[in-house]
Formats: sequence, C-alpha cells, structure tokens
Amino acid sequence: MSFSAAQIVGLPQPANLQACVSQFENYFPSASLFDTYRHGERIRQNRFPAAVVYANSESDIKTALQCATANGYHAVVRSGGHSYEALSSMDGQLVIDISGYNVVTVNAARKTAVAQVGVRLGNLYTALSPSNLLFPAGTCATVGLGGQLSAGGYGMLGRYLGLAIDNVLSFRVMDYQGSVQIASPSSNPDLFWAMLGGGGGVYGIMLDATLRLHARPPAISFGAFSWSNLNTQQLKSFLSVWQNFAPSTSNALTTQFMFNGGNTVQLNAKFIGTSAELMNVLQQSGLFTIAGGGSQYVTDCSDVFCGNWNPYGTPGTNAVPARYQARDVENSKTKSDYFRKLLPDAGLNAVINNVNTMPSGAWIQFEGFGNAGAVATRGDSDTPYPHRVGTLMSVQYWVVFDATRVEPLDSANYAWLHKPAVSNFGAANFARLQAIKAKVDPFNVFVNPMFPNGTSF
Repeated sequence: MSFSAAQIVGLPQPANLQACVSQFENYFPSASLFDTYRHGERIRQNRFPAAVVYANSESDIKTALQCATANGYHAVVRSGGHSYEALSSMDGQLVIDISGYNVVTVNAARKTAVAQVGVRLGNLYTALSPSNLLFPAGTCATVGLGGQLSAGGYGMLGRYLGLAIDNVLSFRVMDYQGSVQIASPSSNPDLFWAMLGGGGGVYGIMLDATLRLHARPPAISFGAFSWSNLNTQQLKSFLSVWQNFAPSTSNALTTQFMFNGGNTVQLNAKFIGTSAELMNVLQQSGLFTIAGGGSQYVTDCSDVFCGNWNPYGTPGTNAVPARYQARDVENSKTKSDYFRKLLPDAGLNAVINNVNTMPSGAWIQFEGFGNAGAVATRGDSDTPYPHRVGTLMSVQYWVVFDATRVEPLDSANYAWLHKPAVSNFGAANFARLQAIKAKVDPFNVFVNPMFPNGTSF
C-alpha cells in the first residue's frame, strides 16, 4: 500500500470493509456471484479484487470510497468494465461499480447534456435521439462513458466532430477525500486537462460530464462492404489503396478497414451525407477496382448512430442493459498502434504476412485519422491524447482465446500478437500528468497500472 487511513483526515473508522459496505449490493469472494462480477467484460487477466460494490448515487460513491480508504484499500472505479486489460478491477482492492449511476439530462435548447458517467454509450445515444442531437463517441454500445472519456473516445463521427473528449465542457470529480470539484477550462484547469483522455480512475472519480451536443445533420449514411476469397496481392492492394485514401478524404467520411481472416476484408463507412453521395466518394477511392463491388450494405440512416455495434439489438437499436451480462464476457487480448507515415511496401508485406498467419478468432482493424479530420484541429499537447496532427491511421490487433482456460503465454496465439506497441501519451504530456496526479491524489488512493504513479498488483 502507498497510503494509510490515518493519513487521510475525516474518514469513518469501521470495524472492517464488509461491515462498512453492508448497505450496498456487494460481492465478496465467498459470494456465489463474486465470480460473475469480479471482473468486467475482459476476463483474460483473471482479477480477484477484495470485493465489488455497486454504488448508484453520489452519496453511495462517496461512502464506498471512504470505506475503501478507511480500511487501507485502493478504490478502483468501474463504469462499464470494457477495458481491454481489465484495469477496472485490481487484485486485492475494492471495485466500485458505478454502472447504476447513469442518468442523462438533456438541454436541447443549449445543445448540452449532463451525463452521469456510469451510462453506457448505447443508452446515452438513446437518451439523445428524441432531441435529434448527437455526441461523437465510440461505436460499441456497451462501453461506459467514464472509460470512454478517460481514453479519448474515437468513433465513426471522429473525423467530422472530433473525439469524445473534444466535446466535453466540464466534469464533476470526487477527490480522494470525497469532496466534489468542478473541473473545466476555468475551474481546476489542470485537472480538467488530465481528465480529457489522461487515464481512467487515477485523478479522482469522474461523476458527471457536461457534453457539447451537435444537431443531427440533414443526411447521414452508413455502408458495410466485404470482399472474400482474395489472394495475397489483392489483400495487399486493398490495404495500400485504403491507407492512401482514408486519411486525406473529406472529413465527412470516417472509415474502418478490417482483415477478418479467411482471406476476407471489410470496410465500414459513416458519412455525413446521403448514401448516394457516400457511394460516389467511395467509388473515387479505387477500392472497387481491386475485386469488384463485393458484398454491400448501404443505407440512409434514420438514426444518427446507425452502424454502431450492439450485441443486444438490430442495427439502429442502441439501448443495452445497464450492467454487463455474462454473455458480454470475453477472453481476448488487443494491442494498438498509431502511424504518422504510410506503410511502405515492406510494411504492407509484413501486415499481409500477419494476415496469412492469423489464428482463428483474430482480426486486424485499421481506422482512418489524417489532417483533414477534426481530430487534427487540436495540438498533441492540448489534451493528454497525443495522436492528432500528423497521425494518419491507427490499428488494433485482436485475438480471442478459449473462454474456458487461461491462455499460455507461450502459445501460438500470443506469438502472433506480440508486436511492438507505440501508443503512449508522449513524454511532455506524461510528465504533466504525473505532476497533476501528485497534486490531486497525494496518497495514490486511485490506481491504474498503465498511468501516472500507478501501482501493479
């Protein structure tokens, strides 16, 4: 431990953690459902926290935080549990799940919303839809808003409206003592800056975010295209053509390009305009000259968030359960990289070699950025998220393991995935984050191993 309860003034002094959190829905290791709730959606890390509590109000969150610190436990806050590395659960610590803290209050006249950050993105989008307003965030409906904002928040409206964090006006943040502060450009500006993609659960507990909303454009369209039974040269050509097109095309278009195994590629496209206009832009890309038109699904969207991934509904349906379900759990590993240069021929060959050796259940997904997009309208130091001016594209490597066993680290699946990752905050941003962390959480009550002063458990 890096702190003791005696160092923090004003805490209750309960007999033990279990007595302190007895007012909450709680799960200790002896509980039958502990195994269900001890981790989030990602189970590869096999976390064993001291306990999990569900805090559904601000007062609940404060009490749970004080129960943790009074008993010498770090507070690990979970909004959605979508973290690839299961960082919203830590061995031997108290997980405070705030997925029930999820009310969204929309001010249509001001085009703002105050969102409690336990809300899942699909439910946030559902709350905004009646007002024909939108907020640019991720495509996966089950992601919690708190985690999304802590990481940056790239989505299929990203090149048009920027990242989720670029559309946050302020936060309400609970500090390590349980006091609530406003963080905005004019109030606690350093804390506000750190919360804009500077890592989850390390500076305080993000309670609410005031979001800048945008009017729904007159026309939005979505397209999903796939080409199968491709040879090696065609696979390479698709990636080469896409990487030359996606970063420089109109910011009205955001695309994802995927290798799904089986010599198949897929293109997802979200466009601010009609489906006919979308097809006209894509026809200019050269992608359709490689292997014909492939399989196509193109639609004019009645819902601004059409094309989002929702395991609980059909396309255009965003609502999801507030709490993650057993069916959401996945044993997987994902890594990401960002590119400021186009892949040369040798790089294209290396990617295609990885595609040709891809294990079952794996995929590779590229996402278009580029200086023509809204993400690049801010400098790399304007927020902790540094992948802005000059960033052309990102990539995620994903492999799903057998859910019934722990994947051996020397397995062929891990060997395929072991690639150098270059994603980071940048040296200057990281140093600033460290200084802010030391100021706002001097006892390191909040921890996350990937971020400043994090502790590995």
